[in-house]
Amino acid sequence: MLDRQQQLLSLQAAQSIVCRWAIRLGRGDRQRTEWVLSYLSALAQIECGLLREVRTSRADGLGDLVLVDEFAEALHAVRRPPIAVATERRIGAELRQEVHRAIQRASHG
Repeated sequence: MLDRQQQLLSLQAAQSIVCRWAIRLGRGDRQRTEWVLSYLSALAQIECGLLREVRTSRADGLGDLVLVDEFAEALHAVRRPPIAVATERRIGAELRQEVHRAIQRASHG
């Protein structure tokens, strides 16, 4: 388990991945880019341990993530954008790798 400072540092390291993919998947549409950015930011926070997924609902085929922020004692719902499963897995792998690197740098620096 990471301490709060390590979680925040690893989230900061993951932001470039989140922004790059949000711009790419947003396809020049501001609203879509913001939607993807919100979703990918939530995924990054899950990877860093800042949020925990407690439920996924799939009423319309896209789905919502229900997340808990235990530090703020708050629940959040984030709508899943239409992203291909393979793409979402690739983004998740990049986020995990970057979070791991950030943890390594923090522990050695």
